[in-house]
Amino acid sequence: MQHCRVRESRTPAYPSDLTPEIQHTLAALADVETRYEVERERLDHWTGPTQIKSRLLACLEARHQGDRLPLVQRLADLQREMTSALMMARLRMMH
Repeated sequence: MQHCRVRESRTPAYPSDLTPEIQHTLAALADVETRYEVERERLDHWTGPTQIKSRLLACLEARHQGDRLPLVQRLADLQREMTSALMMARLRMMH
């Protein structure tokens, strides 16, 4: 039986060149979520006409989803990049 030696990895858990972009994207997503929560809370306490309140809520929801979606998609792309980079680094270490 042939044995394969694998060196212990001393590489970080994720590629460092992606770290700043991940942090930036997460911060932007947190800003979107915080702004949404603040505006939603303000709207929930508003005592204006129900019909207008409903329309404002629909606009708020649409804007929230529009602001949020590209950030979530970018995080998914970054995760794929990290996974790919980590797999490549591990393969290089095995050879």
